[in-house]
Amino acid sequence: MEYIHEIRSKGITILPPSIQKSKFSHIVENGSIRVGLGAIKGVTPSFYNVVKSARTKVGWKSLFDFSAAIGGTNFTEKAIIPLIKAGALDEFRENRSVLLASIEAAGIMQCLSVPKGKMTYSMTSFIP
Repeated sequence: MEYIHEIRSKGITILPPSIQKSKFSHIVENGSIRVGLGAIKGVTPSFYNVVKSARTKVGWKSLFDFSAAIGGTNFTEKAIIPLIKAGALDEFRENRSVLLASIEAAGIMQCLSVPKGKMTYSMTSFIP
């Protein structure tokens, strides 16, 4: 907290974490400090690398786009909930409670959008 007060007293803005812009560590962005995703409890370097490699210049427009980009094995409640609570997904312009309620639906949609032959199980195997 002491560092945060000192930074703010010098007129430097602290930007929140961003799933689209943050690195793993804090970075300087246009004279401000952008909080790194690694500062969020539960975000591991390996998860960050998955996010980093899935990033595009266009960016993600929604939680559903994000889930499709990182894949079902990485899109888990354990990984996503801390990001939402820390504000890293605020740029999707949805209320955090809506994002939290949408995690399961985004995960299901991601499974349904997997190209044929890439699924580890078939949804039709549940049909009698």
